[in-house]
Amino acid sequence: ILQQTKDNLDLTLANIKHGACLFDADLRVVTHNAQFAEIWQLDPMFNLRGKPLVEVFGLKTAAMIERKLLLPATEARACDYQTTVRRRPITARAQPLSPK
Repeated sequence: ILQQTKDNLDLTLANIKHGACLFDADLRVVTHNAQFAEIWQLDPMFNLRGKPLVEVFGLKTAAMIERKLLLPATEARACDYQTTVRRRPITARAQPLSPK
């Protein structure tokens, strides 16, 4: 079931027109789509998997995301944040997963 879920996530990311990147609880890239790399002008051959948030967005943007989005998020609710970075609109969401 885990492999099927991963395959479904990869398929979804590959077929949406928006850039998307999923980070884990340690703020490292789990997966992303080609549109995300294109929007952020990243080399499509460069593997982002495992890279920390700060390496993807830079120190200033990573600190802003952490301060405005991640710190206020609690297990009880998701937290959304919209801003413009490098003249690009971004929407970010922090949604802690419920423990099983």
